[in-house]
Amino acid sequence: MKKIRWGIIGGACAILVFYLTIAFVASWMILDRIAAQTSHSASPFGTWWQILIFVIDIAAALGVAACYTLMIVNIKMGKANERQA
Repeated sequence: MKKIRWGIIGGACAILVFYLTIAFVASWMILDRIAAQTSHSASPFGTWWQILIFVIDIAAALGVAACYTLMIVNIKMGKANERQA
């Protein structure tokens, strides 16, 4: 567990969260404008790919939290091992 770079993995997940959130909101706004022109309404979960973007976004956000938590645990374990030596 010590050799895994949790900060780099967490950073990659954070980048995914950023762009997937923008994609989710932008797709919802675009589809809502299209629906407004045709006198319909749009929902953020109206199509399968919007749901997929949302699910991957949530998974990546959980990945960010998990990676940064493990990074902090590794740092604290490393400091505890230095004190014992």
